[in-house]
Amino acid sequence: MGHAAQFSILGTINTVVGLLSVSLFPQLAGKLNRRNLFFACIAVILCGIGLFSVAGTSLALVLLADELFFIPQPLVFLVVLMIITDCVEYDQWKLGHRDEALTLSVRPLLDKFVGAISNLVIGAAVAAGMTTGATAGSITKAGIISFKLYVFALPFALIILSSLVFFFRVKLTE
Repeated sequence: MGHAAQFSILGTINTVVGLLSVSLFPQLAGKLNRRNLFFACIAVILCGIGLFSVAGTSLALVLLADELFFIPQPLVFLVVLMIITDCVEYDQWKLGHRDEALTLSVRPLLDKFVGAISNLVIGAAVAAGMTTGATAGSITKAGIISFKLYVFALPFALIILSSLVFFFRVKLTE
């Protein structure tokens, strides 16, 4: 967009919205149940990615797309964290012992793995044509399409794939 100063607006909005979404988690999980909340959040995230991909240089659309993308992320994180906790509880109930250390070590591993995947996607997008000396005006139409595929289409597909894994593999409920 060429207006780096407007990024502070985004950070401020994300901070407020993130705190609000986390504080609403118990009520939302109680109303929808965690599984339905997870899929509702994924749908909102996908809408945010879709809007981001067509927002162009409109600050209003970029901010709206970012919030649609950002608001559900803490909720998805909390749902997954609760499922990991449920696994510990289920194991204790079923086998009579509690192995929290193993479960607590899985979450940081997942965080690192997801961070590595996101860095790979962004690195591939940059390598697709946004290297030294590139400006908004010097990027070709093909470069823009490559960038959008890496930054919007690939994450969209990976989110759908992970949602399918969640749908078919996660059987524990609250």
